[in-house]
Parts: sequence; C-alpha cells; structure tokens
Amino acid sequence: MVDNITLKCCDKEVYHHLCYGTFVEESNWISGKPYDRLLLNNGKSGTDRENLKIEFERDSMTISGSIRKWYYGASSLDDLTKTDLEKAWRKVAAWLGISFDTLRTFEISEIEIGLNVPINMTCTEMVHRIWGFTSKRYKLKESSSECREFVLACHTVKICNGIDEINGNVLIRRNILRVAFLSGDGRRSVLDRLKAGTLGELFDGYYIRNSSLNFPGPKRPWQ
Repeated sequence: MVDNITLKCCDKEVYHHLCYGTFVEESNWISGKPYDRLLLNNGKSGTDRENLKIEFERDSMTISGSIRKWYYGASSLDDLTKTDLEKAWRKVAAWLGISFDTLRTFEISEIEIGLNVPINMTCTEMVHRIWGFTSKRYKLKESSSECREFVLACHTVKICNGIDEINGNVLIRRNILRVAFLSGDGRRSVLDRLKAGTLGELFDGYYIRNSSLNFPGPKRPWQ
C-alpha cells in the first residue's frame, strides 16, 4: 500500500555518514556538487530500474521516492505488503550502512498510500463515473484524461489509469485503476492524519492497525 514517501533525518552522525560513507555500486552522486544528492538504484535493469533520492540540506537530509517501485521494479503493478515494506527498508538500511533501528527514527514528511484495482471497463469510463467531490477542490490532470485529483486541505486523493503510472508500459493490456492518498506538508500534517510520525511508528502502529484509509471520502459513493 505504501508507495511514494519522503523521510527526513536531522541526526548529525547519520548525516555525516551518508555524506562521506561508501555505498553499494548501485548508487551515484548527481547535480555536480559533492554530497549534494545521491541516487540509490535498486539494482534492476530496463523498465524495472528505479531510484531512491537522498538530498542533503545544511542540517538535515531526506530520502524520497517510490519504495514500492524500488523494491518490486518500476514496471510492477503489485501493491507493497507490510512484510515486503519492512524487507525493502531493511535492504535500504543495509545498503546505506546504517541500522534498521536508526532508519525507523526517520520522520515522515510526505507519504502516499495507494491501491491498484483491476476493473472490467476502461479506466477512462471508470474515472468519469467518479462524483461527489466539491468542484472547487477537483482538477482533471492535463497530462491525462484518465486521471483526477481531489485536493482536501494538505491532503490529495488521486484516481488514475494505473498503466500510466508505470512509465507508459503499453505492453500490459489491462485496465488497472489506481487510487492513491497523499498526505504531505510536513511531519505534523502526517502525524495528525495517520497518527504515525516516524517510519517505526508506521510499522508498529498505523500500518497494522488500519485495514482501510481514514481519509475524507466523497459525499456520495461512486459506482
């Protein structure tokens, strides 16, 4: 269920280690500035290649990207299970040379929780059946006629063609509707919504406590 996520760390020792540490071959610095940004590749090739991005600021650092695509591959339509979510982050911790317990303390400043749903009709037809949100908070993404977003304060609901989400892989002839909930705007916002402010709290509390998402839904059910 967890997909895109941004984790923040202000620990000086971890920051220094990640700036000057030695990592696996599947990583490289970019942007032309030493220790400015690190791309951690998942070691896969072709359409399954995916990076997590590590960015450094003056007194903090962030890890961001799709942990689902990083672990399963960019072309995968599988939803990340709780077991595999932990395996994925344990792998990240091992590659970065830090303990999993340390990684658990990283704060969540943005998180997307999504689900891929196979449907019988086309995604275009399904998307246009969705209704019940106030129009002022709704926008049809210009990049696709099969994607709608509903903005609720600092939270966003996105409903789109799941195939478009995997790098335009047209070889997969399936109708997959992706429903994703994005909570962002900092740790306080995420904590208020999920009651989980760190990666560890996500594992120990919210992720196993909630079988469904507690996001505001439409005024009327969509069909």
